[in-house]
Amino acid sequence: MKNLLTITLFTTLTLSGCATTNTPSQTSQAAIAFKNIHPKHYKLNNINIHLVSQVNKEGFLTKDNIQKTYVDNLNQQLKLQNKSTDNSNEEVALVDVDVTHKRIFMGEGLKFIAGDHIVGGYADTVFTYKINVIYQGVVIETHTTEDVISYKGGIIGNFKKIARDLSSQGNAQDELNDVQKATADIVSHLKS
Repeated sequence: MKNLLTITLFTTLTLSGCATTNTPSQTSQAAIAFKNIHPKHYKLNNINIHLVSQVNKEGFLTKDNIQKTYVDNLNQQLKLQNKSTDNSNEEVALVDVDVTHKRIFMGEGLKFIAGDHIVGGYADTVFTYKINVIYQGVVIETHTTEDVISYKGGIIGNFKKIARDLSSQGNAQDELNDVQKATADIVSHLKS
């Protein structure tokens, strides 16, 4: 009886597995169609920037102007990396980007001791971002990067950054430079 049940179960699973055909889903059809486009072009669709900062200093990005700064930099990087087009007849993929921009100042963790007086200059920005590439209404690619500090340019760049941090001379322009590097990294994840 056990043998008959085992054979019946095995036969049923085998036949039902062979009888089903996998029809390509809309997702894979869109992905295949996009894969065959050369060169690939992109257009910004939905950009969400979340500013996280314990300290607000004059001259630095605010919740009001950070969105425009990112959109401008992303569009500039798309052009620089030849991933955008002005031709409205070309097929483009839409790009959704969610960025958490966590700004860090030297000594901000000690702010509870003496308030903002102890906080030094700009130190760094930690970026977390998610990129969705949408083609024919379907998300065909997703890329996520968490807690990345902007690349400073090798060992020399890292030493310069450490010296800047220790001297508390980081400023708003350093934050803008970090945003440019982050947007270049975001666009570099989009396939050519």
